[in-house]
Amino acid sequence: MIDFILGENKYVKFAVRSRKEENFSINSASWELYHNGMLEDSGNCDILRNETELHLQIMLAPKCRSRKYQLCITYQTGNETRKHTESMEVR
Repeated sequence: MIDFILGENKYVKFAVRSRKEENFSINSASWELYHNGMLEDSGNCDILRNETELHLQIMLAPKCRSRKYQLCITYQTGNETRKHTESMEVR
């Protein structure tokens, strides 16, 4: 669960790791922010790499107070398209 206070805009960062501990790269990554099932915002993720892992970084600024936000991340690695969803609350 991601927590926000209405009026905040901040970075959200996700670590992406290989389950087999193999080297890999992310070709592209995007995100969509849904409020009550309706698309509110979208964009591309920043792809950050350090010595041991990759991170996807997103700047978010939700527009309403609600417990019904869903952040959906889509990224491509090799021939695979992977997805991750995360619930979000704005107080």
